[in-house]
Amino acid sequence: MVCAISLVESCRSETYSTLRFAQRAKAIKNKAVVKEEMQDDVKSLREVIRQLKDELQRMKENGNQTDPGSGYSTGWNARRSLNLLKFSLNHPLMQPHMDEDNDEEMESLMKPSM
Repeated sequence: MVCAISLVESCRSETYSTLRFAQRAKAIKNKAVVKEEMQDDVKSLREVIRQLKDELQRMKENGNQTDPGSGYSTGWNARRSLNLLKFSLNHPLMQPHMDEDNDEEMESLMKPSM
């Protein structure tokens, strides 16, 4: 740190103030940390995005048909897939590994709080 000080009597209070500030600034210790992307997380998220895009495309191709086993329309599933895709794009490192167990948690995070 470089301080500009003066030996002139009229600048004495400012000089002391500057020297005290420099002393406090010298005592500050910083630890710089390089932010690293975890390559495995990036690959995993890209795979999840690809799967969600494929699922969304299949849903669009099938139209709004009803799955006899679930009782929910594929339109709902398509919206769910789209929302999960948007969420994973907006929060890439929050959920590095997504699977069926995390669907409910992600959906609760995406719902607006009241």
